[in-house]
Amino acid sequence: MTDPRSPLRAAAEWLTSAEEDLATAQLVAEHGAPPRNAAFFAQQAAEKALKAMCAAIQTPVLRTHSLQALLAAIAAVAPDFAQDWEAADDLTPFAVEGRYPDTARPVYREDVEMALTLATNLLATAREWIDAYLPPPEPPHS
Repeated sequence: MTDPRSPLRAAAEWLTSAEEDLATAQLVAEHGAPPRNAAFFAQQAAEKALKAMCAAIQTPVLRTHSLQALLAAIAAVAPDFAQDWEAADDLTPFAVEGRYPDTARPVYREDVEMALTLATNLLATAREWIDAYLPPPEPPHS
């Protein structure tokens, strides 16, 4: 799906949403809620960081929870970024499995720590990459 907003604005909005989900994941993890909930929000943060990358490089922002599919879309324009983050696909199961009792596998504290680390690092890298890739907005004309 092509985003009608400017690449910079769309990417910024996706990054903001990713940061909110990461903050939620950290809060949930710190307050002893079920680990599957923290892992879910960490996955959402990573997913939205990748969608920010798609918006920035003007590639369609896929409506999917598959981080592998998003990385494949990014690889066409930013192959090094996509290759560096192949491990992020380890988070994909947390998008669905924990929400449906018939597919749920146990999520442990170690899973949450891995998910938070991956999501935090991916979000930081995506922000740095986008800041370097996109030109700053032009100042308003007076």
